[in-house]
Amino acid sequence: MTNKINSTMDSIAYFVSHSPLKSLSIVLILMCILLPGLKNLEQDFGYRIWFSEDDPNIKNFDRFERRFGNDDNAVILMHSSSGIFDIDSARTLIDITQKLWQIRDVIRVDSLANFNWTHAEDDDLIVEPIMPEDEPLTEDFLLERKKIALNHETLPGYLVSASGDTALIIATLKPALKTEVDYQALISDLRQLLSPYENTGDHQFGISGGAAINDAFRESTSTDLQKILPLLFVTVSVILLIIFKSFGGLVLPWITIIFSMLGTLGMAGHLGIKINNMTAFLPSILIGIGIADSIHILVTYFRFRRAGYNSKKATYQAMMKDIKPTLLTSLSTAIGFLSLIWSPIIPTVNLGLLAGFGSILAWIITIGLLGPLLSLMPLKVAGSVKGTQTLKPSNWVYSYSGWLQSNRYVVIVFFSIAALMAS
Repeated sequence: MTNKINSTMDSIAYFVSHSPLKSLSIVLILMCILLPGLKNLEQDFGYRIWFSEDDPNIKNFDRFERRFGNDDNAVILMHSSSGIFDIDSARTLIDITQKLWQIRDVIRVDSLANFNWTHAEDDDLIVEPIMPEDEPLTEDFLLERKKIALNHETLPGYLVSASGDTALIIATLKPALKTEVDYQALISDLRQLLSPYENTGDHQFGISGGAAINDAFRESTSTDLQKILPLLFVTVSVILLIIFKSFGGLVLPWITIIFSMLGTLGMAGHLGIKINNMTAFLPSILIGIGIADSIHILVTYFRFRRAGYNSKKATYQAMMKDIKPTLLTSLSTAIGFLSLIWSPIIPTVNLGLLAGFGSILAWIITIGLLGPLLSLMPLKVAGSVKGTQTLKPSNWVYSYSGWLQSNRYVVIVFFSIAALMAS
């Protein structure tokens, strides 16, 4: 069995190094299959992504919304240091309340402008808004309505603060029985609605509620990625330049990583897996996995080149030496991620599935793309010598191996205790 595996690895190494164009063609065909999935890739940062459609909690929640309606909302906070009940603030509050009805997915709006004040005059029962549209907004009128609102049993702490300088406009959203509200579009529309009022008077605005919280997940994830990925790119690039001191040693690993990321995201599109809080960090994971495979191959390749081997022979020897260890590493990594598919949390399942697939894909692309490119590209290697020499491990490798052999029981016990303490 071992001989058969070694023979297979040898055949792959020979094929990659001696038939580079065929190997590249296979990788390109694989990418042509995966990449069309990118057009189906969507993002979803709502709450339903955390549950399957068959989850009893979701079913109970949908039944509740069908019977009692939706409590999901977007809340606009309006603060005015001069008070909500001056003429300018009152007009602004009324105007925003009216326009908010036109925003997508909004089915109800509640604010001081349309809150029905019920009171009696003689034998008549009168119901009218606190700030009616057809009443002239005078200082005396607003002062009267301020007293009514702040002494009302419901309004203070609900639609207006007890101090009268802050008001809430609450937009109730349509029920999300099968598909969620597009929170990103909704929050964008609200910001556009408020934009003309932000630089007028002493008004300050904020957006809160369930819609804002859901969209905040998307914004925070996007912000984190905008910071993490460039930092990761620069750090990895600097390390590659220090290790290889070669333009090829910098570019080739990134080609492998980019192909792996695009292929994995394409598979996500084919499977209908959406980008969410968890899967958004897949590129960072794939960079770590892809760079590990590439560095193994490149380090060995450059060692053989410095020993005097040409590109094709150095590629073959590097593949022979590292193809099995990198495969075992990729398989163990994939198994670790795929173990997440038993999680009850759907985004965790999706992350495990994609990261496991990406681990294997990164290995395939490293062998099938990086190997042929090394064989075809005449990379210049500093410190190479003429003729071929036998590569020997450095003295510190011998020393460290000897120390491990002599202290193997101490090392095993130490790391076993450390693992138990960490669990």
